[in-house]
Amino acid sequence: MVETFEGQIESIIFHNNENGYTVAVMAAAGDEVTIIGSMPYVYEGENVKVSGEWTYHQKYGRQLKIIDYERILPNTIEAVNAYLSSGMFRGIGEVTASRITEKFGEDTLDVIAFYPQRLAEVKGISKKKAKELAVEFELQKELRDLTIFLQKNGLGPAFAPRVYKELGNDSIDKIKQNPYLLADKVQGIGFKTADRIAFNLGIEKNSEFRIKSGIVYTLFRASNAGHTYLPRIDLMYYASGILGVDPDHISIVFDNFLFERSLINDDDNIYLPSLYSAEKNAAFKLSELFMIDPGKSEEDLGAYIEEYEAKEKIVFEKEQRDAVVNCIRNGTSIITGGPGTGKTTIIKGLIFILDKLGFTYALCAPTGRAAKRMEEATGIDAKTIHRLLEAGYVENSRDIEFRKNSQNPLDYDFVIVDEMSMIDINLFSSLLAAIMPGSRVVMVGDKDQLPSVGPGSVLKDILKSKVVSFTQLKHIFRQDENSLIVYNAHRINNGDMPVIDNSSKDFFVVSKKKQDICAAIIDLVTENLPAKYSYGWREDISILTPVRKGELGVEGLNERLRQVLNPGSPDKKEAVIASTLFREGDRVMQTRNNYGIRWYKYNQPDFFGEGLYNGDIGFIESIDVEKGIMEVIYDKEKVGIYERLNYEELEPAFASTIHKSQGSEFNVVIIPLFNAPGILMTRNLLYTALTRAKKMVIFVGDIQKLKEMVENDKENKRYTSLDKRLCQFINYEL
Repeated sequence: MVETFEGQIESIIFHNNENGYTVAVMAAAGDEVTIIGSMPYVYEGENVKVSGEWTYHQKYGRQLKIIDYERILPNTIEAVNAYLSSGMFRGIGEVTASRITEKFGEDTLDVIAFYPQRLAEVKGISKKKAKELAVEFELQKELRDLTIFLQKNGLGPAFAPRVYKELGNDSIDKIKQNPYLLADKVQGIGFKTADRIAFNLGIEKNSEFRIKSGIVYTLFRASNAGHTYLPRIDLMYYASGILGVDPDHISIVFDNFLFERSLINDDDNIYLPSLYSAEKNAAFKLSELFMIDPGKSEEDLGAYIEEYEAKEKIVFEKEQRDAVVNCIRNGTSIITGGPGTGKTTIIKGLIFILDKLGFTYALCAPTGRAAKRMEEATGIDAKTIHRLLEAGYVENSRDIEFRKNSQNPLDYDFVIVDEMSMIDINLFSSLLAAIMPGSRVVMVGDKDQLPSVGPGSVLKDILKSKVVSFTQLKHIFRQDENSLIVYNAHRINNGDMPVIDNSSKDFFVVSKKKQDICAAIIDLVTENLPAKYSYGWREDISILTPVRKGELGVEGLNERLRQVLNPGSPDKKEAVIASTLFREGDRVMQTRNNYGIRWYKYNQPDFFGEGLYNGDIGFIESIDVEKGIMEVIYDKEKVGIYERLNYEELEPAFASTIHKSQGSEFNVVIIPLFNAPGILMTRNLLYTALTRAKKMVIFVGDIQKLKEMVENDKENKRYTSLDKRLCQFINYEL
């Protein structure tokens, strides 16, 4: 039952500045009421009206969980005193507040709002301070009104400071005139949200504001699907479907939009300006790095290769020797090949020779897990590309900037980049911008893996251009006679059915009907694998599925697996954020790069650092519900400290999508086989899933689906143009 109280905030026990979550004690109806919930910009001494429902906390007793609240300006001298000295207004303490109210009495707030110059009549307040106080008073009022306006339109209070920062004074009037400013300018607010608000405000369907924002939204959706541009005719068609507006009308508005240079038209291919610049700059920088003095001769390098072979007691195949020579003699080079083809061996040999020649180098990869794999394989420190470029947030913003750039480049002779198939055009362009002229870039990856989650098809486009020197590794080295993982990965990649021999040590197919797949997976994780092979779900096993929705998607599997692997109990604390349950002991994944989030070293709590990365997998160690703090242990190396605002960056990871597994390796991979959209059940998705397994892979389900995936070699067409731009820059015919 909802109850309403009106009173004064006596004390604030906890307040999160980022999202406004507050625990406070309020004097109301002659009693003290503990209130919890989102109350941004609230201060002790303020009068508020709150509505909420009673909850009971084991430790703190009865609490009113806030559903809605509003501020009430104080209406007595005592209340105005408390309000002014609450800490809301810088430089105003109890003494100065008393002087102000003594001077102006019940008219104090009107004086501050309408005649602020009169505050200078009060002892201790200068004309400058009077103006500052008036500005702060107006800001607080603006933020209060904006918060209430946004809440009524379905946006939480955490958005108020972001909106105010972008739109400034009179934000509400600006939104009422053009709600699409929210989507165009404020991070975290999408077109659909702005469109809903516009509908509530009575904005016309054919509004120019709406169509312009809808066109940009269509291009953003296309970029999320991997495209760097859309042909104009496709853009008009897709935008028409999204907006429900005739394509001809959209085309008229679109022409005006182009005139404003808000979009780029390159031969009727339409780009967002940022993606146009990223492709163009990446192509130019690659062509610039391409022009370099080869330096050492092949004969000189041959001697170093032989020295490395003798040291490691190996003999390079010709393609491996060629790869090492190409990397050292060319400004840009690519090494591509499937699992077991010797990519790591080549990198280690290259590093050996670079050390001998006195060259400096950096190793990097697009994700934290990929960088860690690279480091473990080579014994050399490897960083994420973001960490290498010293990524950080723009002050007072969630926007990212790289401190290493064209003005402050990386000081290395060589930069070696692994998992190139995962790198999108934006990140690649930023990396190349930070490479000094005269430095060399070595790109390593498997062209047959899934493409990047972000826009672009970087590795495939560069290979397609035939501009950059590359070595295609085909010979399989890392394979023993009893292993089928590597062998079958190459068979699948070539369009052949894998060899299914359940007497092998690492490749199994468990045939099950769809309704029995989940139970079979649970049995494998809880009984079979631990008992027969000593593999545990925390350290060794990953369940990878093609889809997010449904019983056998990420969401369904995570719920079932959590019930079995980490069931609820009185000694495990829980938190629910945006309908997602988090429980102590849960396996979770970080879903975005966050360079500001703090962590401390495991078993060394006085050693702090910053930054957690997309794809990192850890376990929830503790949840402090009152403080809104959650700690997550990653690889028994570091403990991430999450506040409520950051919970949204985590998701359960008992199971994950195959896309999310890119760059990772697990001892055991379990893959359900079931009927799913054909656009997802593709050969390269299957290949990517299989190559995540180091020691064992188990398919569970319908073997016919395995056959269909092997035969489905379709790849979603991506509109990209890095290959064409590369050829243009060096006058080469594609």
